Amino acid sequence: IDREMTGLTYDILSATLFSNALAGSGKAFENQLSILLNSIGQIHPFDVFNAPGWLPRFGKGAGVKARLFFEGAMRQLLQTRIAESETGKPLPDDLLSALILARDPETGNGLGHEEIVANLFTFIAAGHETTARALTWTLYLLSHAPSWESRCIDEALHAPDDPALWLEAMPAIRAAFEEAMRLFPPAPMLSRIAGSDDFICGHAITAGTIITVAPWLVHRHRRLWENPDAFVPERFMPGHREQIDRFAYLPFGGGPRVCIGQVFALQEAVIVLASILQKLRLRHDGPAPQPLHRITLRPHRPIDMTWEPHTALT
Repeated sequence: IDREMTGLTYDILSATLFSNALAGSGKAFENQLSILLNSIGQIHPFDVFNAPGWLPRFGKGAGVKARLFFEGAMRQLLQTRIAESETGKPLPDDLLSALILARDPETGNGLGHEEIVANLFTFIAAGHETTARALTWTLYLLSHAPSWESRCIDEALHAPDDPALWLEAMPAIRAAFEEAMRLFPPAPMLSRIAGSDDFICGHAITAGTIITVAPWLVHRHRRLWENPDAFVPERFMPGHREQIDRFAYLPFGGGPRVCIGQVFALQEAVIVLASILQKLRLRHDGPAPQPLHRITLRPHRPIDMTWEPHTALT
């Protein structure tokens, strides 16, 4: 199911952000993104001992090749779109066009090509991998919570005709997704660099210090959550979610640098989950998957699930 969600979110990303300009290369992107995130997510022994940066990190070669793959693909995507614009053809109304046309209202300066390439890769990695992982964990958890699965199925079967309304019309499905992100936050660790000297809870922080906040720990903190290791979507239902402290739940971060794609991801997730649950029940009978931190929180092995149409169970 994790591979299915990876492919699906790739297709959604291509359609909504790049007007399907990425279509046809999903498998290659999936493989290369997995290699890159695995490479970035592992700490090399040289880094533990603060070895100088010029020493080669053996074993990182595959990650370097994956990075070059993405940089090349993004440059090609950008060059193709720019060439289309020079013909006088109207640009598609998507993220890529917005980055090309972006201008500072005061100076008139826009993004350079390398800045656009960097932004494109950020959106692909952040908007694809994280959502795929969150959907995977949600479907896995629902398969082991029959009562909540049935509740979500009933909600999906009575969905409004317009999917744009589903996020607000399906509180149970949204709650299941948000509870899954509490237990398995797609980004289990967030880091920030102090821009200036400061104090946090009486501790002096010097400029340049890396501060780490771990949603994985915050979301399971026994002072913040009752029965924190259990899957209890009720926490996020209307009437309960309002009682959750703003900084006790951080799947999208917080503050000025909160995830720019938060609303997009929530709407995408509810539509995907409802579309699946309208037709299928998913079952997981194998050993419990273990979470593996590789930038995102992914299962340590593929999650095999079986499916049954609703008619098979009625």
